[in-house]
Amino acid sequence: MTDPALFDLREAADYLGVSKSYFDDHLRKYLPVVDMKRPDAKQPMPRWAKADLDHFIDTRRKEKRAS
Repeated sequence: MTDPALFDLREAADYLGVSKSYFDDHLRKYLPVVDMKRPDAKQPMPRWAKADLDHFIDTRRKEKRAS
């Protein structure tokens, strides 16, 4: 199986190593969302790009301090 370009809520939370509720409550607002719903659909179908999740991780990575 190839790496998916987009993740649903569960997959995005798993990728970041957090629960779905933590992702939804605390991280979702910091990440761009791709709405994959059909034009005639009533419910949104949010997806998160792997590249955006990787960027989110990279921006929060702390450099090791030299001692």
